[in-house]
Amino acid sequence: MLLITALVVSTVFSACPFFGDHDIGKLFDTDCADLVDVKGLRKNKQVDPDPGQGTVMDCQCDSECGATPDFGGSNCDWCYTKNGCGKWAYTRLRYYDYCVYPTKDETSNWQYKQSSTWNQVSAQNSHGSFPNIAGLFTESIQTSFDNRWDYMPAGRLKYIHSMGAVCQMEMKINSDKYTGIFRRGAAQGLLRMGPANDYTQTALYKFTPGMGFKFFRTGQESANWVSLYTLDGQDSYNFFHNNQSNHIPGTSNPAIGALQAKFEQGSGCAQQVGLSHAARWSQDGFEVSQPVFPFSITFEPTPSVTGIFPETYYDIDRMFEYFQRILPGTTVWNVYAKDGPNASNELIGAITTLSGCVQSTYGDSKLFFRHQRVEEDWQEMANRGVDWLNTQDLQASCTHSTVSITPPANCSDEKY
Repeated sequence: MLLITALVVSTVFSACPFFGDHDIGKLFDTDCADLVDVKGLRKNKQVDPDPGQGTVMDCQCDSECGATPDFGGSNCDWCYTKNGCGKWAYTRLRYYDYCVYPTKDETSNWQYKQSSTWNQVSAQNSHGSFPNIAGLFTESIQTSFDNRWDYMPAGRLKYIHSMGAVCQMEMKINSDKYTGIFRRGAAQGLLRMGPANDYTQTALYKFTPGMGFKFFRTGQESANWVSLYTLDGQDSYNFFHNNQSNHIPGTSNPAIGALQAKFEQGSGCAQQVGLSHAARWSQDGFEVSQPVFPFSITFEPTPSVTGIFPETYYDIDRMFEYFQRILPGTTVWNVYAKDGPNASNELIGAITTLSGCVQSTYGDSKLFFRHQRVEEDWQEMANRGVDWLNTQDLQASCTHSTVSITPPANCSDEKY
């Protein structure tokens, strides 16, 4: 059913890219302007691009950036362009170019960045909604890895992790092994916790708890990573029932496997995200030439939170009520790390909330957590003569059949 829905959605989006091409839409006997909302899949009107939105050929965008099935199988975001810049699309009779999301001005200190973002997060204390997850097949997964901003590009939706509570937090590390955000001491940031999918559709999905971590840095872009328990979800509805990690196993569920395959447009090992970028700069902006980072990181719920959520079903509003029971100063997670593929987990620190955990319109619609390709970690270690790629059990951890140290081509490569 998910794949059939995705095919129908792809047809509509091919006809109505950004819901702005009325003439092309009429070829399918569809007036794109009349498509108010396709079950939460996409907004009905073309919206303006973000200020300074860039493209591969340094064009000015004349629309928001987005992906469509007829442009490389929805692999890369593109926009219509101004002044004849870019490439001519014979199928659309307009100029276009592929979008890029490079680092913007990062001269501010981390305290200012965190404060201004938190003000936006806490300004509207309401939650979003779950769009139809089939829309993910028409979105560029590359953007999840290549967007260097702390916010979602204009027009982009969160098809997974669509709702979550956001807390200010502190991660205190008591190990001397690592650098950057993982060096000994305390780093402050934002923690977003919520289900990966619409678990209220219990016939389709189990409860799948996940998290996003963001640490702002002085003079540099933020450090980000994400975690899950497993793609297949859990029988319990207790968010803190299981550990979470940046390395998770594959899935045997065909529907979820289709979503996993979509993520493999961006990385050959979609079940893992990298940590080397987080270890290159500390929170105060100090850079190390050779970052030292965990192979994997695991988060274990503490006794302070394991009893907050029930094991049985509850609705979305109740979910946020439970999150709001986490008070400032609560140690939520113990942090464990492995320094190599064959190492054991070692307790290196803990995460404590510095604020309440709030529902947030901004958090659900705009706050962005970048995924780092795990291949970048493998490359970093290979440059030091250490082979992480071939010392782990790829059958269990990376289900893609052609995993290599080189990730799939990204959208700024010449082939596009």
